[in-house]
Amino acid sequence: MHRRKRNTFAFTALAWLSFVLALSFVMVALFNASWELVEKGYYAACTLWVISAAIVLQKVVRDNEEDKELYGEAGPRKRNTFAFTALAWGSFLLALGFILVALWNADWPLVEKGYYAGCTLWAISASIVLQKVVRDNEEDKAFFPPVHAEDKKHDLLG
Repeated sequence: MHRRKRNTFAFTALAWLSFVLALSFVMVALFNASWELVEKGYYAACTLWVISAAIVLQKVVRDNEEDKELYGEAGPRKRNTFAFTALAWGSFLLALGFILVALWNADWPLVEKGYYAGCTLWAISASIVLQKVVRDNEEDKAFFPPVHAEDKKHDLLG
């Protein structure tokens, strides 16, 4: 069976760049905002919370799907319990809810609310893609060991 790496170097770099840019856009905007420090801290904490929760949720969903494929519904103990899966979903929805309610109640122009909502959604998407890329690259290492210098001289592209 022929396997190929799931992610190219360019795709991996783009995933990292997208994540760093999304997080930077939110944090630079918070740093430059003329709000009280407590407001800046609230939005920074909620942004980091929702990003962390999205990463955990993506891992839980992927683990659960892989367990179904490998073992079926009645297989051995799964990697994630029902309680942990519910906790991951609950944390993500709660974090997202905190940000959305705060944006809804903020006394800002609509364009500013849209900027923070858009950057937050971008950061969530970028974190999910980054988590997938990192995991895929780690799993691919088992199938594609690193190329040594002496092996490269026989490579047509090297």
